[in-house]
Amino acid sequence: MYLSLQRVSKTFDGERPVQALAEVSFDIRQGEFVSLIGQSGSGKSTLCNLIAGLLTPDSGEIRLDGRLINGQTGHVGYMPQRDLLMPWRTVLQNVILGAEIARQPLEQARRRARALLPLFGLEGFADAYPRQLSGGMRQRAALLRTILMERSLLLLDEPFGALDALTRREMQNWLLMVWAQLQPTVLFVTHDVREAALLSDRILVLSARPGRLIADVPVALPRPRCESDEAFLRLQAQLLGALAT
Repeated sequence: MYLSLQRVSKTFDGERPVQALAEVSFDIRQGEFVSLIGQSGSGKSTLCNLIAGLLTPDSGEIRLDGRLINGQTGHVGYMPQRDLLMPWRTVLQNVILGAEIARQPLEQARRRARALLPLFGLEGFADAYPRQLSGGMRQRAALLRTILMERSLLLLDEPFGALDALTRREMQNWLLMVWAQLQPTVLFVTHDVREAALLSDRILVLSARPGRLIADVPVALPRPRCESDEAFLRLQAQLLGALAT
């Protein structure tokens, strides 16, 4: 197994402590595209922060390729919902930021970034600033920045949540194309059942807070997927049923 969580729990202290996650366990195999769905407040983003090492679990283990990574940063590529592009830096300067922070050879990072710009729909925009980009282009630049960190596990926390419906649909199709070509391992957080069914090899379902894993649903549908197919509609109904429990 590539990513393994065993009985991971997290409570936020305060005047009224809030238990966000309770004994969450699952595995993700290398190269899989796995989505995580749950109601608002079910602990999806908390789980991402734990895997990224930004938070430390109160109990349980998070292992990446067998190595314990509880509370350790730098092992995964993490893309939150907001693109967080720096407005004073060009696209090229933004996407090589990870290499710059890691003090990797910048010329090599620039060459790799320029080679990937066409795949990310950013050809001709290396010297553009974020204000000159559409919402979809900004998200593609943010994902390229994440991929250039050269981590084989990507955590994508509702990356298309702020986009309009048409742009979101285009981005979903584009993400599948990039995933097919680069083959990273992906944990994709979404509240959209249709999006999860469209993209995923497997779908993990969290209960209401405290988040517990209540379903692990394999998706056997071939890609590209037709949303009007009976099997696709049954899958969505199954997921909605799981969320309602």
